[in-house]
Amino acid sequence: GGKPKIVGEAKYINTNLTLLSTNIGDFPVSGLTDAVNAMCSIGVVPYLNKYLATGFPIPVVDGVLLTNPNIKLGQDFIQVSTDFSYKPSFLRSQVYSVE
Repeated sequence: GGKPKIVGEAKYINTNLTLLSTNIGDFPVSGLTDAVNAMCSIGVVPYLNKYLATGFPIPVVDGVLLTNPNIKLGQDFIQVSTDFSYKPSFLRSQVYSVE
């Protein structure tokens, strides 16, 4: 296998723009909302998914095996956790011969 990495997929649901205040009077934002939705659906999300499908390499120490990875999305944070086992490389590369 290759080096471990995190891959993902983004999904776009919808944007609803609202005008809070203006110095020039009422301004219809429905056309702008449609433009943002189209730009995100057709451009941003597919581009982002190409990048996410490639994945991000996970830095690991030689001899460390990651198991049971978990990603938790919270408000203002992303938590990545995993179990791991460690087998030093000198133990993996030892060759014993019986003569």
